Amino acid sequence: MDIEGFVRKRIDDYTYEDLTALLASRIREYKDLSEENSCKMAEAVIDEVKTTLELNSLDDDFLKEIVDIPKADVAMGKMGVGSRGAGDFFVHRKIAEIVSSTNTASLVNPSEQDDGGVVKAPVKNDDVYVTTAVDGIHSRLSDYPFLGGFHVTRATLRDVCVMGADPVAILSDVHLADDGDVGKIFDFTAGVAAVSELVDVPIVAGSTLRVGGDMVLGDRFVSAVGSVGVSDYPPTARKGATEGDVILLTEGSGGGTITTTALYNGFFDVIWDTLNVNFVQASHALFEADLIKDIHAMTDVTNGGLRGDAHEISNTTGVGLEFYEKEIRDCVAPKVLNMLETLNIDPLGVSTDSLMLIAPPEIVGDIKKAVAKYDVPIREIGKVDNSGEPNLIKEDGNVEKLVPLFREAAYTKVKKFVGDTTPEDFEIMKEKVQKACDESILKKDEKGYFYIIDAFLAVLILLIVILMVNSIVSMSNPNYSSDSHNFKSAQDTMELLSSGINSTDRVFIEDISSILDENHNSKYSVRKVSKLCREKFKKLGLKNYQFKENNVLGGKVLASSGALGEDVSVASRNYGDYSLSLIHI
Repeated sequence: MDIEGFVRKRIDDYTYEDLTALLASRIREYKDLSEENSCKMAEAVIDEVKTTLELNSLDDDFLKEIVDIPKADVAMGKMGVGSRGAGDFFVHRKIAEIVSSTNTASLVNPSEQDDGGVVKAPVKNDDVYVTTAVDGIHSRLSDYPFLGGFHVTRATLRDVCVMGADPVAILSDVHLADDGDVGKIFDFTAGVAAVSELVDVPIVAGSTLRVGGDMVLGDRFVSAVGSVGVSDYPPTARKGATEGDVILLTEGSGGGTITTTALYNGFFDVIWDTLNVNFVQASHALFEADLIKDIHAMTDVTNGGLRGDAHEISNTTGVGLEFYEKEIRDCVAPKVLNMLETLNIDPLGVSTDSLMLIAPPEIVGDIKKAVAKYDVPIREIGKVDNSGEPNLIKEDGNVEKLVPLFREAAYTKVKKFVGDTTPEDFEIMKEKVQKACDESILKKDEKGYFYIIDAFLAVLILLIVILMVNSIVSMSNPNYSSDSHNFKSAQDTMELLSSGINSTDRVFIEDISSILDENHNSKYSVRKVSKLCREKFKKLGLKNYQFKENNVLGGKVLASSGALGEDVSVASRNYGDYSLSLIHI
């Protein structure tokens, strides 16, 4: 129970004495306090709330606007936020609008509605793709913290894996209400640690706090677990889906949602089926087989089931998706499928925690072979086409357009009561939510800016200095046109690299470009090319030079030696998509 919210809602309708007595009685339902002490606690809460209301009478308009909430007058539950359906997706896009308005750069951010976010981090002469994800414990697993910890950890690791990154670290954030038993923290952590040990990814950091501090009564348990992954290759984001690709799906036995369904409907034996790390193992198999670079897109079937994920992929990419109902049903673990059918729950509208891969036909066999190593069943369940929408080919041959429900398919009695149909006033609610989003962006842009500008400028100046120094040191994108002379020197060398002495000679830039292209510009191929370049230039007697690729690799230095002064010569040659430049004294 949120006692601060309780007071704020009633403070104008009750006398001080009556509100104190009412709140004190609620406090005693949870805490072993005397009537006198419960009244003292109630008075303290009321006094604190009354003090904050004095903000409204300040002359400081800026501060008043900062603390004022741009209300949508739409409740979370009514909008379906967190329920993995159309309402949830809409709010997520509004959150992405706020993030996008910051003008910060990333490779994959919330605007793409993908499973995780990705940044490209330069490390010396290399690039590493860093993926992060965070998931919250399933709300109905608050009373089962071990299960909650196990499944939320799997969830965040899944989100990293499907972005094409190999998980390297886990972070845990635990919040337990004031009256909760400390043992819940340990039980939850044990669940997180169980997954950590099974997949050999360490827990490296976290925090422990109380839900609402002193202002929440009860023993509600909430948490979030994050993960970090790295990759040498660009992410397997949803936007990579390409017409002609094959869609594959691993068998799913569910996570937090299926566990909750089993718990609250009496299918207790199904819980055992959910306690596995098959998803992470299947993903790891793809890393081991070096197939990540060839896979166009991956996702986990969690976001409102296949209906939700298919809709989001199609909506994000513009491609069409064709699915085969029978093959999909065969990808749901038998006990889980039996439970869903017995309870009349749509298997396509609920999270099954399957791994979905979208890949070109020529590597499908390799994918199946790699995943089979860990005994994880996998099937072809569809293909990518140009229809622009997701469609389901039913077992009777009829075609059904896959659309997300307003909420994920109802899987408990309470959820069946709430329902999953779209409210009549959904369009009106969306307008209100949009207005609140716009007001929040305006607050950020027009109010916060003026008060952080000095600090921002200081940081900006520092960053500019760092970037300037880095540019001078790395010579990643030099413009030598004004200071260069002896142009013929570099031209002669590049001419030698781009032509043979006779017809039987191999062309050096052709060789290195082919190595990069055939290996999809992998880290391995870059290292191989760099070695060849260093050996070549050593034979040619170059001592002070820099050789780089300007287009595909974005200015990456492939080989360098010595130092470059102002008097340099520059020459470039192109081969296919690659643009190669040589700079030397």
